[in-house]
Amino acid sequence: MTSAIGLFVNLALPTPLLPATEPRPLLIYGAASAVGAYAIKFAKLANIHPIIGVAGSGGEFAKSIGCDVIVDYRNGNVVEDIKKALKEHANGQKLLHVYDAISEHGSGDHINAVTDQGAIVTHVLQNEGDYDSSKFKIIRTMVGDSHGQEAYRRDFAYTYFRLFSKWLKEGRMQAHPHEVVPGGLEGVADGLLQLKNGEVSAKKLLFKISDA
Repeated sequence: MTSAIGLFVNLALPTPLLPATEPRPLLIYGAASAVGAYAIKFAKLANIHPIIGVAGSGGEFAKSIGCDVIVDYRNGNVVEDIKKALKEHANGQKLLHVYDAISEHGSGDHINAVTDQGAIVTHVLQNEGDYDSSKFKIIRTMVGDSHGQEAYRRDFAYTYFRLFSKWLKEGRMQAHPHEVVPGGLEGVADGLLQLKNGEVSAKKLLFKISDA
């Protein structure tokens, strides 16, 4: 839902219900994260292209689910590589839509350097100051908007939660990869340590209470 709200409400992009009819570049920073990966899947369903994803070890996964171009941040040339991808795949179109699904580790600086004037940037953490507010509109995306005071956001969530179930049942989209950590709740500490050490990429860790 965080992915869908960011794309279709805050970035106001075409939806799977009324797909895009012409190319428009979309940058997804953190393409292998769960939020980033679902953003790729939904953008693909909405015929949004080219999708440029920034990722590390999960880059191949992001490409396998619909990313048109992968920029590997580990190469240390993120800004130059994004600009190159835009030049080669966006036919000179401006970058006006950015989903920052990471919102840390310098993502704001990179986005400031490649995004065109008048764009919309949505992000997931409380770090509005990382983005150039004089250059583009900045909107934080939160799943809690599903329960907010604005009726249209509540209606959006009500509708799309049901569409997710339909699309999963029909095979039009797949759930994010996952790994069940042994030991039930007793394995949580080990899972948190894996996350802290950066050992988890392109998957979610699950814990079965019944295994405890």
